[in-house]
Amino acid sequence: MMSSQHSLVQGAILHFLLCMSILLAVVSGETCRTLTTFNAGLTSRIDDYVSRVSRQPSALMAEDSDVICLQEYWFEKDLAFMLDIVREKYRYHFSPLHSSINTLTTAKGKRLFPRTACNPADVAYFYFRVLPCSLFKGCVPLFFKSLPDGLTCAAEKCGGVFKAFSEDCLSCITLTATSISSLIDACKPEGYNHNNRLNGPGLVLLSKHEILSANYHDYFPGKELTIQRGFIEAQIKDFGTVVCSHFSAVFPYYFEYDLDFSSYVQQQQAEIAVIHSRFNSRDHVVLADFNTGPTVETAVSTDRILAGEAPQNYQIWLDNGYNITYLKDDGRCTFCQNNRLVDYSNNVIDYVMFKGDYTAQPSQVKT
Repeated sequence: MMSSQHSLVQGAILHFLLCMSILLAVVSGETCRTLTTFNAGLTSRIDDYVSRVSRQPSALMAEDSDVICLQEYWFEKDLAFMLDIVREKYRYHFSPLHSSINTLTTAKGKRLFPRTACNPADVAYFYFRVLPCSLFKGCVPLFFKSLPDGLTCAAEKCGGVFKAFSEDCLSCITLTATSISSLIDACKPEGYNHNNRLNGPGLVLLSKHEILSANYHDYFPGKELTIQRGFIEAQIKDFGTVVCSHFSAVFPYYFEYDLDFSSYVQQQQAEIAVIHSRFNSRDHVVLADFNTGPTVETAVSTDRILAGEAPQNYQIWLDNGYNITYLKDDGRCTFCQNNRLVDYSNNVIDYVMFKGDYTAQPSQVKT
């Protein structure tokens, strides 16, 4: 599968072979599974979106992993398109939009009440409540200067208005808007988008092997997030517990309006604490875009010199007893400065971590 520098993805694809010892009472020997984490970056805010949507399913079919955790499959239409192609190989799948394991029920044709990120009532509320509040509070001029500055201002000064707004609609606007004139264009019902729900956390789990159970959990139940975060917890037959997630990116600004944190570094720490608390007493594997990684100042090649992303949070994973073998196995950046789709420093932020009775074979980024 091609890497991000070839315009197919936003983040790198990380392969990881994990061998789990099975109790002799069940079966002798070992069960080995290849695991992959992959950030698809499927938003119009990242270049080449339409082309990447069309190419990713066939690229996934070229993979030979047993389990794949995908991040940033934000829209129902992109998810359905991908599953229609890959289900021949990856028979088992689950996302927050699934009604059950292997079942993504999409609407056919036009509906009286559209299933889109922003329905007609949301659009009306946006134009008659959200924008006027943002204008009155002086936030609209900031949108012309910088979308993050405008969102930060609006979240701070119009939080009460946002709480009465659709979470999916606000998330969609945050993920897709590139200018003040396009704030809601990609999210409202229009043409073929009439039925196109938002997969708020952007997560999808694919597996060759039977998914015995799967559920999605918010990191902050009962709270509304501008960028929704949570995790899929699944039981894979003859393997065990797999967690698929996408942890908060540590933006230099903070525009969550319903949480008490002052930064995304703090929010990410709280997300890590949820995983540690929920799974600490059992063997499990976490596949994710962790959005945290160590600083590496000297290395044998430039793609192994890492700027570091909230390295204090990466240390929390180590302190909690997680095994992370990728840096010694490979160590190349998974989010790199030569990625033409995004402007970023060299970092390793995509991992497969594990805790418990597992033996890992070398992991690598596939290019």
